Amino acid sequence: MTCPDGCGETLTVNLDSRVGPAWRRFERHGQVTVYPSVWRDNGCRAHFIVWKDHILWCGPTDEYGVNAPDERLLVEVYASLSQTAYEHYESLADRLDTIPWEVLWACRALVRRGSAQQGEAGMFRATAYPSPSSNRGSLDHYA
Repeated sequence: MTCPDGCGETLTVNLDSRVGPAWRRFERHGQVTVYPSVWRDNGCRAHFIVWKDHILWCGPTDEYGVNAPDERLLVEVYASLSQTAYEHYESLADRLDTIPWEVLWACRALVRRGSAQQGEAGMFRATAYPSPSSNRGSLDHYA
């Protein structure tokens, strides 16, 4: 792929784990997502996420301008989180057969609203209250 920052360089994104460290490719509803982010450590030093055929630029805040996770995903992620042990969002995504970025953003939304706690480096666990399913009428406060 051509680097999206405009430097014109060709980037190689390995999708074959048999030949070394590789990105994972997800296709949902005809849109491609790549995980993890692409971070050039030389040249233009671009850092970005390919999510649903869009480029999301990474920055110091890790806020990507992504819409809030939908109700189904928030409830599903919350129901999968343990209240006693932290679990990495990638493991949750694998169990839920969901794109890791979306599980991470759902976990962060749950943390912001007090339904989950974040531990070290991408680790999350549920809190006892409030659960997303306790307010089925509106989950706007989970965004």
